Amino acid sequence: MAEKRRGGMGIAARFAVHMGIWVAVVAAGAGLALVWMNGQAVDQGVREFGVDALRWVEAGSPAPAPDSFTVLRGTEIYEAPVAFKGAADTEPALVWRPMRMSDTDAGGAGRPSVAVPIRRLQDLTGNLVVLVGVVVLALAAVSLGVAFRVGKAVAAPLDGIMGDLSRISRGDLDRPTRSGESGVGEIAILGRAVERMRMALGAAREKEAEAGRRQHEVAVAAEIREALLPSELPQPDGYSVAAFLAESPEIGGALYDVAEGPGRLDCLVTGVAGTGMPAALVGSSARAVLRQELERAADPLEAFFAANRAVSRDMRSGMFVTALLVRLEPASGAMTIISAGHEVPLIRLGPDGRGSLVSCEGFALGFDEGPVFEKTLEARALFLEPGDRVVLATTGALEAENPDGEALGEMRFLAACRKEALGDGNGGGLRAILSRWTGPEGQMDDAAVVTLTRLPS
Repeated sequence: MAEKRRGGMGIAARFAVHMGIWVAVVAAGAGLALVWMNGQAVDQGVREFGVDALRWVEAGSPAPAPDSFTVLRGTEIYEAPVAFKGAADTEPALVWRPMRMSDTDAGGAGRPSVAVPIRRLQDLTGNLVVLVGVVVLALAAVSLGVAFRVGKAVAAPLDGIMGDLSRISRGDLDRPTRSGESGVGEIAILGRAVERMRMALGAAREKEAEAGRRQHEVAVAAEIREALLPSELPQPDGYSVAAFLAESPEIGGALYDVAEGPGRLDCLVTGVAGTGMPAALVGSSARAVLRQELERAADPLEAFFAANRAVSRDMRSGMFVTALLVRLEPASGAMTIISAGHEVPLIRLGPDGRGSLVSCEGFALGFDEGPVFEKTLEARALFLEPGDRVVLATTGALEAENPDGEALGEMRFLAACRKEALGDGNGGGLRAILSRWTGPEGQMDDAAVVTLTRLPS
């Protein structure tokens, strides 16, 4: 319901009152002018009539003309008391009398005259004033009614627009405004402007709500991932392990894990197709399943087979999980490499910084529940010599863009790994290189990186 209007009368009533007042003022002015003009015309007509009447009417001898009188066509016209027939007393009258013929005719004896009572003339003017007043009042009343109807027709869409604005001010942006459809001209334009404003405010509110939801999703996903990341990295004798997760504003599913078991060390990175809360949940779930199966199975291939069957049952259409595993036997330096559809190969670096890429065949987790996945997945054996290093990374590290939109790429990332291997050797250099490449205006997806180094003997 629209807010109660303040100030008493509505738009239509105010328009009608203002219009009626102006019409009444104009009509009264015109009436007064008409009365004045009519009075002048009556006076002049009566005088002319009196002059003509002298030709055939003779009256008695009224009072002599005063010192001041009017002369019209040889006739003296003046006001004087006249005793009319049948009247006991004299009364003011307008007298017409021919001008005297000679100086001896000062009293006007023998000159015919015509006299009209002044009150009769005043009655004529008074009747006209009453008539004009009635006409003015009737005109004002008619104008008031017409103005009210016109004002009501004009005010109806305006009242609707005011109601729409009141609803919008209270945050009701779901109902389309219709008040401007009944208006024309400027009112229709105003109504369309109000509807555009409602739509813009609705879009802005929806955008704000979406931003709030996304921010909440990012916060929740970050908490989940933080809980899944190892709080402390195991450091077997003779080896150095480092890892980091570079997060983007658009949170994704990249994760890493480093877990130590009897006679082995598992280093794992996983990536997910997509971003946002779904990707974060899928990545977290797949990483948890993989870790559980790797702890349970002695053969890492069997662990991947079991994890794929579990993940495929609940995988959403169009989503998949990639994984790269390095299982190390610290006592001998023997490694088993498994890649489940992981696009970034394993990077192996020697003591001199020279590197090579190690690739393995395999489908991503979630593409196929069993036969095809198990047939294509392979395990590759390598040996980690003293001074050697391997680097596991997700695609986010290679796809990091600088402010010009240029991706870091595989070769630059390999060069960064070489530089870092010849530096502090703890992975901090890689993170700094990625930060310098993207800068404050660049873009970067989530990137998980794990480095495993066998210390020189």
